[in-house]
Amino acid sequence: MSTEELTTFIYLCKIKNFTLVASKLNVAQSTVTNRISELEKELGVKLFNKENRKIQLTVYGEQFLTYTEKALALLDEGVSVLQQMAGSASQIVRLGYFNSIATTLIPALMADIYCQEENRRVRFQFLEAPSFDVCSELQKGGLDLAFCMEQDDSMESVPI
Repeated sequence: MSTEELTTFIYLCKIKNFTLVASKLNVAQSTVTNRISELEKELGVKLFNKENRKIQLTVYGEQFLTYTEKALALLDEGVSVLQQMAGSASQIVRLGYFNSIATTLIPALMADIYCQEENRRVRFQFLEAPSFDVCSELQKGGLDLAFCMEQDDSMESVPI
């Protein structure tokens, strides 16, 4: 299983069109098809149902997507750390977010950012935590960007 296969899988999950994925990845459509076929063969399950030109994730594909996104995010973080150690990373962005958007918004956001050539040297360090902790870390300067619920100290609990 290669990172190219996993990346192609994530793009296909989001875009749901072989031709558009091929265009985004600058490869032939047959390459996209082959990568997905190899991945399905290795996993021993169908990741997509294909009817005419429409594709949908199977339950296996839905389950695998979560792990694939996490795995690639960890690999990106590892690359970022090594580049930082070697002094070749152009920019490190520390991004915090609360748990419920970890598997929906964040992977899609990263895919959109990295599909643009000029952003490929930007690296992210992630903090996934409860919203209160993310806000606190942002206020302390430990994060550059954050998705969190605003904390309002003026609100008091009112007995019901």
